[in-house]
Amino acid sequence: MKRRTGAGAAQLYIGQDEQPKWTECAPAGNCTDSFATESLAVMIGLAKIAKMRRPGVNKQVIVVYTDSQGLVTALQSGPIRQRDAQIAAIWKSVYSLYQSGAKRVSFQWIPSHCGIPRNVRVDTAARQALAQYGSMKQRKVPVRYQNIVSYYKEKNKAHYLPVLQ
Repeated sequence: MKRRTGAGAAQLYIGQDEQPKWTECAPAGNCTDSFATESLAVMIGLAKIAKMRRPGVNKQVIVVYTDSQGLVTALQSGPIRQRDAQIAAIWKSVYSLYQSGAKRVSFQWIPSHCGIPRNVRVDTAARQALAQYGSMKQRKVPVRYQNIVSYYKEKNKAHYLPVLQ
């Protein structure tokens, strides 16, 4: 049966430094998909950056790299009339960063699983967080209806198929 749990991970890199300044991880929970875990990673990363910043100081550019094209596309639709709770929370974090003096916040898609060192490190951190899933506080992440239906179809098929054969 396909794994239906996930964890999000975010790392902060400054400039060309290849070692992250920090790593934040959080389990997204059961019946989640990659969109939910990627958006969770962005939410926890932006929240950590917001806590670090001081009003009026460090007018820096913040670039968020993600390997989720769906997330970048959802963010491109803008904050108005946003129906997804996670995307709305990300926009709220972006506004908070602007209010605390960020010069610009942008989102950049990068391809996944092709050896980009920073992406490999953050994916490894997410997998390690998933391995520690039981000992970590689970975030409240909305679960999409289709994910729940798919989960129970697979579970029922795995349970009843051997009986029927």
